[in-house]
Amino acid sequence: NLQRSRYAAGLKPFFRVGREGKFKKVNGKISWNNGSDGLQVHFDHFVTTRDLSAWTYISFVEPWGYEDSTNYFTKWGNEVKTNPQLMDSVYFHRELLGYSKEQRYVELITITAKDE
Repeated sequence: NLQRSRYAAGLKPFFRVGREGKFKKVNGKISWNNGSDGLQVHFDHFVTTRDLSAWTYISFVEPWGYEDSTNYFTKWGNEVKTNPQLMDSVYFHRELLGYSKEQRYVELITITAKDE
């Protein structure tokens, strides 16, 4: 089980409070086992905000969202444009296809080797 091996290697669940907060790793010890319905992960989480009505979001894999993807590909594209070695060997192109319901970009991103 891929997830089990990731937890065995030190992966911990992540949490954030509210929609705008940053994800942080859960503090403390975690345990896991293979239950009848799949992998079961056990950990304690303590409320760290005074606003008891704020939602707490839990992620069992490393969180990666729209903003992370946008920043990653912007950085990658800039690296290709400014690094002469990459500029000669890598084709990088972003094309806006449309917008999601949340008005986020839906892009086609092409990264491939340049033909000689």
